[in-house]
Amino acid sequence: MCIDVNSDVSKLLELNVCMLYEFFKSREVFSLNRITSPFAIRLDGVRFSRKLSSFGIRSREVHNALTESAIEICRELNCECAYVVSDEINVICLRNPYYSSRHEKLVSISASIASAITSNRLGIPLYFDSRIVKFRSDKEISMYVLYRARVGFNNYISKLYHTYSSDRGTPRLRDMIEKLRSLGVDLGEEWMYLGSSVIKTQIVKRVTVNNREVVKNVWSYTIHNGYVKCIECIAKFNIFG
Repeated sequence: MCIDVNSDVSKLLELNVCMLYEFFKSREVFSLNRITSPFAIRLDGVRFSRKLSSFGIRSREVHNALTESAIEICRELNCECAYVVSDEINVICLRNPYYSSRHEKLVSISASIASAITSNRLGIPLYFDSRIVKFRSDKEISMYVLYRARVGFNNYISKLYHTYSSDRGTPRLRDMIEKLRSLGVDLGEEWMYLGSSVIKTQIVKRVTVNNREVVKNVWSYTIHNGYVKCIECIAKFNIFG
C-alpha cells in the first residue's frame, strides 16, 4: 500500500514523539507514586446489590467468583493473603508486590482482574472500584481485617433483619441478632456472615521434567472460612517487629 505523505499522515510524521512522550508522561496522575508495603488493596463491587439481586442476600456462586478473583489478584501482584466478604475483596500486600508497587498499576490491574473474572463467572457485566489503604503497624493491618469483617457482618445481619422483620428501623446489631434468633432465622454457613480468607501457601507438588517425575515446592492459595486465617497470616510476617 502506498502512503500519501501529503495527506493527514504527514502530520503524524512531523511529530516529535520523544518530546511528547516526556510531556504527557509528566501529566499522568499517580504514575510515579509508589506505595511502600504493607498496604491493602480494597475492591468494592459497583452497584452489586442491584445487579446481583437475583442471586439472593449471600450467594455461593457470587462468593466463589470473588474468592477466585482474590486468588488471581494475589498471584498477579505477588501479595500474601486476602479477605473476601459481602461484595468486597481486600488484598493484603505485606512484602514486595510486583509492578514496583506503582499506585496506578496496583489499582487498575486489580480492578481489571476482579471485573473480568466475576463478569465471566456470573454472566453479567460487573465492575469494581479499587483503592489503596496504607498501614503503619502490624496492629493496623489486623484491625483493618477485623473492621472489614464487622462491616460485612453488619450488612448481612441488617439485610436478614429487614427480610424477616416488619420493623422499618434498623436497631443495634446485637438487637437485630436477638430478633432473628427469636424468629428462628438461621444465619447460614460461616462464609456467609464472616467471609473467607485466601492464603498464599507453599505446597509440595510432583511434576514431570524431561520425562522424569520430580518433587518441587510451588506456591498455591488456600481458602478458609472466616477472617482468622488472614489475621494469622499477617501475624506470621511480623512486618514491624
